[in-house]
Amino acid sequence: MMQASTKYLSPALKPNVPTLAHLGKAKLFELMTEDDEELAELADGGTVAGLTLDDVDRMSVRELRQALREARETNAAQQRVLADKNEKIDSLSTRLEKKSRIQPPEPDEEVKKLRAEVTALAVEAESAIAVRLSSAFETLCAY
Repeated sequence: MMQASTKYLSPALKPNVPTLAHLGKAKLFELMTEDDEELAELADGGTVAGLTLDDVDRMSVRELRQALREARETNAAQQRVLADKNEKIDSLSTRLEKKSRIQPPEPDEEVKKLRAEVTALAVEAESAIAVRLSSAFETLCAY
């Protein structure tokens, strides 16, 4: 109870004490885990865990406890999802950065030999086709 008194009489919440006091000690005790800024916002017409001051006033202590617990769990789940997403983005960015730094390997001697061999075969095939076509065209013209 001393911690609750210290929290609600802190300078940040002192102007809002009359507004929060009508909630009762059990509800104030449940709200004690919330930040001072959030409680000040609640007293000024804002929300805490999606609940307005009017909602908190109408709820039983059990309902308030359950609503706060669900809000914390939802917040924790969202934080985990965001952390996982950020981790995945960082991982993909790192992989992309590594890939962009990798230079293609220089062609080695075997590749050069294979290219020369393939080029020689291609030239040989072209000349064979050209010779046969020219003789075929000559025969065609003579006919």
